[in-house]
Amino acid sequence: MSLFRSMPDGEYRLCRECLNRGYGVDAWWQAIPLHWPTIDGKLWFGRCRSCNADRKAGCHGIVPEDDMRMAA
Repeated sequence: MSLFRSMPDGEYRLCRECLNRGYGVDAWWQAIPLHWPTIDGKLWFGRCRSCNADRKAGCHGIVPEDDMRMAA
């Protein structure tokens, strides 16, 4: 399986961590600095920015429905 996909609106890269979390088609992110961190001016495809933010916040994975009801 290729980790890159070409679409009419640009190049997309699959985030393996998002895929492992069960995000399905939402695991594909456009290959631009808005979605992927940069190191020395080059895109780094280890983890998308969303996964990096979740790791920093200590939130790993999808929030269970029970927790969502508590927040409402």
